[in-house]
Amino acid sequence: MLPVLPGGIAGQQCSTPALSAVQAAAGNTTPLTGYTITYAISNVLLPLLGPVIVGIGFA
Repeated sequence: MLPVLPGGIAGQQCSTPALSAVQAAAGNTTPLTGYTITYAISNVLLPLLGPVIVGIGFA
């Protein structure tokens, strides 16, 4: 689980350069599994929930 966590954090931030740095530090592609799942989810949730959160903040 621990090697997948940095990849998941990079995916949540939608940061491909961060994934490259994590893979270089790990020396393998294990963090890629955490990245793909969180990247896909964040690319759906950020555009959908962003306006909702801003609307709540200004309400």
